[in-house]
Amino acid sequence: NVNPGSYEDDVLCLNIQQLVDMKVDSKDAFSLIMTHECAHRVLQNTQFPGINNGIWEHELAADFLMGCRAGLWNMDDSKIRVGLFLANGSPTHPEGALRALFVGHGMGKAIEMRDNSIPLSIQNLLNEFMAYRQENLELIHQYQRKFYRF
Repeated sequence: NVNPGSYEDDVLCLNIQQLVDMKVDSKDAFSLIMTHECAHRVLQNTQFPGINNGIWEHELAADFLMGCRAGLWNMDDSKIRVGLFLANGSPTHPEGALRALFVGHGMGKAIEMRDNSIPLSIQNLLNEFMAYRQENLELIHQYQRKFYRF
């Protein structure tokens, strides 16, 4: 989305070299990347707590929702996880190990919710994401200390 906050700008930009570097070379892997990017679109006006207006939380929420889809559709997320583990963090993106943790939690949580007849609404999934974020807040802060001084 080139114009954040606009619902009329539906341009989705992909960096082919970044996909290659992340080992995205299967239909499932590409589909999960698309899920992550679409999650950003759905969550674009969602306010998350955290440093820099919750910029890492936006990424982790999209990763969590990607994991939800992988779990519910029994998709192979191994390529994505390997690619994430190879990814360095930045002020705008958490390190891959942290992101892979949220993908894995999304996989298991969505299956658990489905099996317990909990509606898989965006709000219920975001509530689960926020609870998991809170459980891992110190770990998130540990990773953020590399990029932010606090």
